[in-house]
Amino acid sequence: MFFRVKQGNFGFFALNSRLILKNILLRGLFMKKFLLATLNSKFSHQSLALEMLSKYHDNEKRHDLAVKQFTINQPLEVILREIFLTNADYVFFSCYIWNIEETLHLIKALRVMRPQIFIGVGGPEVSYDAKGFLRENLECDLVMTGEGEKVFTKLLDELERDHPDLSGIAALNYRENGEIVSTPPLDGVVDMAELPFPYEEDLRDCADKIIYYESSRGCPYRCAYCLSSIEKVLRFRPLVQVYRDLDLFLQACPKQVKFIDRTFNAKREHALAIWRYIAAHDNGATNFHFEITADILSREMLDFLKTVRPGLMQFEIGIQSTNSATIKAINRHVSFETLAPIVRELRANNNIHLHLDLIAGLPYENYESFGHSFDNVYALRPHTLQLGFLKVLKGTELYLKRNEHRIAYLPYAPYEVLSTKYITAEEIVRLKGVEDVLEKYYNSGKFPFTIELVTAGYSRAFSFYEAFGDWWVSEGLHLINHNTLGLADMLYRFCAAEGRVDLQELAYALKFDLCLHEKPKKQPLCLESLPVEENYVEFYKHADNLQKFWPELERREGKALARVSHIAKFGARVVLFDYTKRDYLGYASYRALSENEY
Repeated sequence: MFFRVKQGNFGFFALNSRLILKNILLRGLFMKKFLLATLNSKFSHQSLALEMLSKYHDNEKRHDLAVKQFTINQPLEVILREIFLTNADYVFFSCYIWNIEETLHLIKALRVMRPQIFIGVGGPEVSYDAKGFLRENLECDLVMTGEGEKVFTKLLDELERDHPDLSGIAALNYRENGEIVSTPPLDGVVDMAELPFPYEEDLRDCADKIIYYESSRGCPYRCAYCLSSIEKVLRFRPLVQVYRDLDLFLQACPKQVKFIDRTFNAKREHALAIWRYIAAHDNGATNFHFEITADILSREMLDFLKTVRPGLMQFEIGIQSTNSATIKAINRHVSFETLAPIVRELRANNNIHLHLDLIAGLPYENYESFGHSFDNVYALRPHTLQLGFLKVLKGTELYLKRNEHRIAYLPYAPYEVLSTKYITAEEIVRLKGVEDVLEKYYNSGKFPFTIELVTAGYSRAFSFYEAFGDWWVSEGLHLINHNTLGLADMLYRFCAAEGRVDLQELAYALKFDLCLHEKPKKQPLCLESLPVEENYVEFYKHADNLQKFWPELERREGKALARVSHIAKFGARVVLFDYTKRDYLGYASYRALSENEY
């Protein structure tokens, strides 16, 4: 290969022609092509694992290594074509509970299209029975287990050789001469200080994505249902590096940075230092998500958390059950009585979004017991109450004890519980109805005042969701998509049939909740019985009103402000909703108007 570069404006390139030529020869003729790929559950998600693998020890610079991220919602034939067109010699898939079925379809098709291609996999979904996975999936050549950075780096280096020998690389399972060979586990763990910043410094590769980040690995707890319980070594990224990484996030202003530390506050001084840094450098826009355990929050932490900007942080707290026998069986050694007052204090501050988790299908938790757990956690008034169902994951303690507790579960991902020794399949299905209405009406945040009104008519919150869920399924509504107006109509229909709440009061509550979110363009059928709304155009003609309610604006034009606000009547009360001012939950600000104001 020869080429000539003219002197002059291109002198710089001429001086570097040898280097360029050498690079072309090395990468184009001798280097093999590698591809890292995964299927995320949503477009907004980003695979932190692939970013770490590609950037660790400059793998993406030292090798012809590409990264491709797709979603499980894309047509498989589109994904397959994109992978095929890379012409990669080696393809590695990152496998999780949400993508394993689609990934296996891709692997089978890819093997047909490119019979000589080398296909490897890694990730939690394949790590805990690697030999079994290879026996069942003949199209796959290799499984990496455990932490991937060191293993993948050594694997790439070895595969570049003319005659690779994988026997000296830890944590591999691969085919050789018709047999499956397993190498010993990785000796030691990855040093968090060695991990690279996983994204481009300006985050241009993360546009419209949730940013995932880890400041620690491992977990101090041994929860019987969780794969993180297997990681025995808890270690932390040095704070000076965390601060540097946070600076890049704060400068780029992403919507959310989600820390994936399994128990973020396991080391109190580490967690508090990061919280203080985030608060001190708050950009006013980015939200930071943390998974914590509330019972080990210190008084110093709680006092500090009272001071942070509303919306700066959100906490996910796994309660899972309030049944003491269940808590003991799953190795969670904290009582609800200890945890509850701490969560109440966090909730009373009204500045941190709280996401609390419950799991149905755990040992010793029958249907009645789960209902009590639901009521106990619901009473804490979380912003989100996640009703999840046990996933029986290979490698966990509950997987090993599945026969003892007679846990029946799906034989394919997501391996969700179907019944146990303590709860029947019929009861699990009934809880699915509870989950559906809970998600649509409570966790969505669309009907806060209405739900508070309606649940007051029942002796316990679970009774409302149980009855509503039963009705919802009996009407076939779980099979249909619903917009917000449709949801309002369905709730009204259910409450009318139950007869536990005044229907006009219910209609006004629904109207209020709809106004909280956006300026109404249409109204649901259930509100047609309310008096026709008056025209409040005169309100926007009075300069005194505009000055009073929008003092921060230099220019106040009534027509423009009418488009970003709304006035509605609720019986004798008239309320102004201002969509230019929203709280950290996204609700419009509102205030009642006196008669002389409107």
